[in-house]
Amino acid sequence: MDTPTDQPSSLNDSGNMLNHKETSSATFDLERINLEHELARLHGLVSRAADMNAIREVSRTLERTKQAFLKSCQRRLNNIPEEEKAKIVDEYSKLAEKVLQVQQQADELLATSHVPSSETIPPPRVNNSQLNSNRPILKLPTFDGDILQFKAFWDQFNTAVQRREDLEDVTKFVHLRSCLAGPALHAISVVTTAAENYPAMVQLLHDRFYRVSDVLDPHILKIFSVTNKVAKGKEGLLAMYDKLNGHLLELKAIRKDLDTAVSGFRMALPQLVAQLPKNVQSRWKDQCGKLSEEPTSQTLLDFLSEQARCAVDSE
Repeated sequence: MDTPTDQPSSLNDSGNMLNHKETSSATFDLERINLEHELARLHGLVSRAADMNAIREVSRTLERTKQAFLKSCQRRLNNIPEEEKAKIVDEYSKLAEKVLQVQQQADELLATSHVPSSETIPPPRVNNSQLNSNRPILKLPTFDGDILQFKAFWDQFNTAVQRREDLEDVTKFVHLRSCLAGPALHAISVVTTAAENYPAMVQLLHDRFYRVSDVLDPHILKIFSVTNKVAKGKEGLLAMYDKLNGHLLELKAIRKDLDTAVSGFRMALPQLVAQLPKNVQSRWKDQCGKLSEEPTSQTLLDFLSEQARCAVDSE
C-alpha cells in the first residue's frame, strides 16, 4: 500500500507529464498556424510579383518560422506514442514541401529581378548552411523493406538529403522516417526521432537491408530463372537480354561482377540452400550474418554436417 507521501508524488509526476505533453501539442499547433500564415503571405506576394523587397523580407520570416515549426515538431514527436508519430511526420513533410516550393518560386523571382535590397546596412555574414537552407528537397522515394531496392532508395536519399550540410541531423531523421514503410519503418519504430540517434538509425537500416550476401542470392536465383520465362522470337530474346542485363548491372553496382568477383560455387550456393528445409535455411542465413567473408564450399559442408549431427542427436 502506498504511503501518504508517495501518492502525492506520483500524482504530481503524472500531472507534470500530462502538462508537458499538452504544452508540446499546443506549441506544435501554434507554430504550424504561424507557418501556414507566413506561407500564405509569401505565396500571395509571389503570385503578384510586385514588391521584391517585401518578398525578400517575408521569405526570411518564413524560413525562421519553418525552423521554429521543425523544433516544435521534434518536441511533439518526443512526447507521443510511436503509433501516432507517422501522422505527425506526414503532416510536417507535406507542409514543409509546400514551403519549399513557394521558397523556390520566391528565390527564382528574386534572382531574375533587378530591384536591390532596401536595406542600407549589409546583413551579417552567414555560413553556407544558412544560405542553402532554402534549397528544395527533391521528391523522395519510399522504401518498404525490399532488400533489392535499398541501394536505389539510399542513393536517391543520399543525394537529396544525406549529403546536405545545411540540414541538421534531426531534419534528416524526419525526412528519412517519412520515406519508410512496412518492415523498414517497423525496424526503427522504437528509435526516438532525435539528432543523436540519426547516425545509429542509418547504420541499423544498412545492417538490416543491405547485407551484400542477402542481395547477391536473389539476383543469382533470378538469373537462373530467366530462361524459364522467355518467349520465342525477337521479343523473347530482347526480354531475356533486358532481364539478364538488369541483374548483372545490379551485381556490378555492389562490386559482385560475375565475370571476376563471384566463384562458381557462389553461383550455385543459392540454389543449394533453396533445397534445404525452411528452418535449416533460416539457420544458414543466421550463420552467414556472422561471417566476415563470403561463405565457401567448406563453410556449407561444415554447416550441413553440424545440422545433420544435431538432427540425428534429436531423434
